[in-house]
Parts: sequence; structure tokens; C-alpha cells
Amino acid sequence: MSSVFGLKLNPKRANFLFFTWLFKISKIRFISNEDLFSLDLITLLITDKFVEKILIEELSKTKKNYSFLTEETGVIKNKDKENIWIIDPIDGTTNFLHGIPHFAICIAHQSKGEILSGLIFDPIKDEMFFAEKDKGAFLNNQRLRVSKKNSIDDCLFSS
Repeated sequence: MSSVFGLKLNPKRANFLFFTWLFKISKIRFISNEDLFSLDLITLLITDKFVEKILIEELSKTKKNYSFLTEETGVIKNKDKENIWIIDPIDGTTNFLHGIPHFAICIAHQSKGEILSGLIFDPIKDEMFFAEKDKGAFLNNQRLRVSKKNSIDDCLFSS
């Protein structure tokens, strides 16, 4: 278990909740082809809002007065307008809708217009990336380091 944004995070618990919800909504996908597209949009909306609601509730427990900027709800102004949680509940929605296992939950903390920390959680690969200004970046609690290679010819690039 790790602590990110003042929260005690348990990736296994997050995965369990996410996949339980995914299983529940996937049951409603078995309908006629004509209705599949509209149902996918409904499924996405329900899932995005569900994940967003959980994130807002959990983040509000640790920093009650912080404001929010979310993909689904938009701006939620609280007492502290200088500190903002930025949330994309499902980044990679097209992949998610098509069953392609490349999507993530993204959260950032902005203070006075500057991003101070960010988190990307991939529930399929059980990977949690986290970075905080002046403290480094981590993958599942393991420190990430920049390569010491000096020549671009020695480097590997991919996307």
C-alpha cells in the first residue's frame, strides 16, 4: 500500500473495485447490433461518472477544501480555489469502449497554476505511476530514473 496525495492507496483494492464495476456494466452490452453504439456511449458515461464520483469522494476526504476540474462534471469550486484536483476518470475512452486494454485513470494536483504532482493508474497492468515536483517519479513504489546515455544514437524511442 502506498500514500499518494495523502491517500492510502491499495492498487489491488482499486483493481478489484474497477473490475467488479466493469463486469457489472459489461453484462448490459449483450443486445442487438443496432443499439450497440448508443449503449456503448451510455456505458462509457456511466463508467466515467462512477469512477469520477469515487475519485472526488476519496480526494475530498483528505483535502476537504480543494476544488476540482473533471472531465465529466467540469469545475467544482470549493473554499480553496488555489489548489485544484484535475481528474480524467478514464483516459483512453475509445480504447476502453472497444475492449482494447490501454486506458488509465489520471489525476493531477495543481496549486497556484502549477502542476505539483500527478498519478496515472493502469488497472489492466496493475501499474501506478506517480510523480511529485522535486521528489521524483515512481512506478508501483519503485523509483524511476532518467537514462545516463549521452548519445541519442544509444537511446530507444517508442510510442
